[in-house]
Parts: sequence; C-alpha cells; structure tokens
Amino acid sequence: MIQAAPFFLIAPFAKALGLSVAALGMAKVTDTVNKYIQENPEQSKKIMAMILPAQGIASMLNDKKRGMGDNNPPSPMEKEKPPQQEPPEGPNLGTEIADTLATEAVKKLADRKKEKSLTTQNFLDDKVMNDLLKMRGGSVEGFKELFKRAAPMPGSTKAKMEIELQKKLFDKYKINEYPEGESSETVNEFRKEYLEDTYHKRMSAIDYITSVVYDVIGNADKDAMLVVDEDGLPTAGAKVESKFANPKTYTKDSLTITEMGSVFRDAGDQLFNDIIKRAKDEGKKFIVAEDLTSEGALQALKDRGFRTPTTKDTKRFKGTKIRRPNGRTAYQKNLVLELDIPKKKALGGLIDKPLLGRSRDI
Repeated sequence: MIQAAPFFLIAPFAKALGLSVAALGMAKVTDTVNKYIQENPEQSKKIMAMILPAQGIASMLNDKKRGMGDNNPPSPMEKEKPPQQEPPEGPNLGTEIADTLATEAVKKLADRKKEKSLTTQNFLDDKVMNDLLKMRGGSVEGFKELFKRAAPMPGSTKAKMEIELQKKLFDKYKINEYPEGESSETVNEFRKEYLEDTYHKRMSAIDYITSVVYDVIGNADKDAMLVVDEDGLPTAGAKVESKFANPKTYTKDSLTITEMGSVFRDAGDQLFNDIIKRAKDEGKKFIVAEDLTSEGALQALKDRGFRTPTTKDTKRFKGTKIRRPNGRTAYQKNLVLELDIPKKKALGGLIDKPLLGRSRDI
C-alpha cells in the first residue's frame, strides 16, 4: 500500500486534488497529500496512475547523456556545441502576476489565522448555549423549565441542538459550500470526492461536539473539554475520564477519551495538546482513546503516536465486546498513548544523612 508520495509527485498530486502549493506552501501541501494517500489508498492509486505517465519517468530514463553507462561513446565527429547565448530576458509579466496572486493568497491565509483565536474550556458561553437551545425553550432556564414539565428526551434535544450548531458553523465558516473559486463544475472527480469526504467528517465531528455541549447545559463539567473560537462557537470537543474502566480492568493511571470530534485541524491539535497536558498534570501514565469506530479517527490518532494495546503494559486497555446502537456486537477499537512522565527526583536519602556508626564519606 502507498504510504506517501515521492517528493517529485507532490505538486502534480496536489494539483489533481485542487490544492495550491503557492497558496498553502509545500510543507502544508505535502502533509495534506500524504494524509489523503493514507486515508484513501485506492483513489490514490488511480491518481498515481493518471499522473505518472505525465511525469515522464520513462522519458527521464531515455533522455540519458552519453557517458558512464553508455556503451556507445561519442564519435570524434560529434562534438557538443557550446550553448548558444540568449539575449537577457525582460520582466515576465505572467510570472509577476502569479507571484503577486500567490503572495496575496498567503497573506489572506495569515490574516485569517491572526483573526482566529481558540480557547479550551469546560463550559459554553450563555449566549451561545441559549442560541443552541432555541428549539428547546429558547434558553438554559427555558430548557430547564421545559424539562420539568415535559421531560424532553436527551436524544431529541441533542438532535435539535446539533441542527442549530450546524447552522452557526455553516454561516460563519461556509463548511457546507465549495471553497472560494471552486464549484461542482470546475473541480475534478478526485477533488470533489476529497471535499465531500471532508464535509461528512465535519458533520460527524459536529455530532460528537454536540454531545459534549449537551453535558454542560446549565453548568460546567470537569470531564468536558471544548475548544471554542473568538465568538464562543465550539469547533472541537471531547469527553474524558480520569480513569479507565471496563468489565476486566479498572485503573486510575490513565486518562480515557470516551468521545471526541473536531471540525478543523487547528482546533483538534489544541484539544489533543490540552488533553495530554491534563493527563500529565494529573500524573497519568497513559491516555486511552476508547472505541474508535472511524478509520479516519484511527489513522489520525496513530499519526499522533497512539498505538494498539498489544504490549505488556498496555494490553489491559484492549477493547471488550459491546453492542452497538444498531444492535450489532463488536469489539471496541482502543488506542493508547504512553506518556513520558518525568521521574520525581529523590530528595534526601542516606547519602544526605550520617551513616549509622560510620563516616558519611563513602
């Protein structure tokens, strides 16, 4: 299976996906291309097959200069002519325009990053929460009153909150639309599939985030972690527990992620970093990501250093057999991150005390 694209294929592969090296930079494009290859191996093979002939690997091999490896040395009559002097070129207007556009694209991207600020917290601002509860009493207090009188089911309330959160994210970030300058008529099939796949992943992430938001209605929750933007909108969220428990194992030396989702990569990165920081602050040795049902989520965590629980120290975190909401039984897919906790320096000890009946010098 292809794991990563050779360097000389990054640019044409990115072009097939509709990515701009000039706008994003080679490092970002390389990461995106390689991630796409890992998550979509079959489609990647098709793209490779499409662009390899154009890359001219065969022509590179055929376009050999005579010399080492050539059994037909040049004839004395075949002297290479010195390169012909070309007049100095004037300014290339096309190149200058392309450079200007690329610079402006990079500047716009940098400006967006500056405008966007992310905060991790265990509650949701009242205004945002009230907006999400529009269809359930119009506010936190209205929801509580409605709950007393009608006792709405959590499932229906979450579904209505999810609809409102989707609307807010759609309005602000346009994640339900094609990127600026692109449309269904202008993108190729590979780019279209990539954008549709990204859309579905984001919808799934909003579902998980809504589940976390539901747990903080009316009060903060120590087991909830939400990454919100400058307007208080949640763009990533996780439920964590300061223990690991299943029918076979109970231990407090690990932090367990029971649910997690992120709409954007930067929000997901911040969420992961804060989860790791919390685990270290609590003196945990492991972080367990519990019951990952998405191949994309599995790969994303593996890229961050999580591994299947197969070692002597981690096999106790292996998933158990459970029943899914659809009625089917399956084994949980758990992954584990082993933390490098600095050992506490020993203080005092016999070396700092007189040895009984002897000199302290050893």
